[in-house]
Amino acid sequence: MACFLCNAVGIGFDPWQADLNTAILAKRSNGLYAADVVGISICRQAGKTYDVGGLLFADCIINPGTLAVWTAHHFTVTRESFMALKVMAEMPQMRAHIDPDAITTGAGNECIPFRNGSRILFKARESGAVRGVAKVRRLILDEGQILSERAMADLAPTMNQATNPQI
Repeated sequence: MACFLCNAVGIGFDPWQADLNTAILAKRSNGLYAADVVGISICRQAGKTYDVGGLLFADCIINPGTLAVWTAHHFTVTRESFMALKVMAEMPQMRAHIDPDAITTGAGNECIPFRNGSRILFKARESGAVRGVAKVRRLILDEGQILSERAMADLAPTMNQATNPQI
C-alpha cells in the first residue's frame, strides 16, 4: 500500500528500494511491524534519503496524526535531509497532502506538516533537541554509525506512547 501511494504522488522506487521497503514495512499477523528496529548500511549517494523519505511520506499520509522525527548527529546533515525532503513535499502531486506554505524552514525548527495532522520534524540529536517530544511513531537515526548512548537515552523514551513505533 505504501509503495502504491508513493507512486500515486510521484515518488517512484528502484527495484532494490522497493525490495528494501517490503522488508522495512513487513508486519506480523497481529498488524505490528515484524521489526521495530531496522538498520541499513548503504554507500553514499545511493538514494537512502529519498527512499526513507518516501516511506515517511506514505506513513504520514496513511496514518493521520503520525509524528516522525528525522535525526542526524550534526545539524548540517539534518538540514540537508530536510532540504531534500522539502523538494519532495513541494511536488504538485503532494498538494492534496501537504500545504507547501506551512512547511517550517527556520533553523532548528524544520518541520513538514501534513494536512491530516501528521508531521515530520528534523532535529540534530546531540543537542538533545528531541527530549520531551512524545508519541514518535517513526524515528530516523541518520548517521547511525555515530549514535551515542547519551543521544539514544534521550531518543528512546519519545516512542513509549506511540502505536506500533519503528526506529
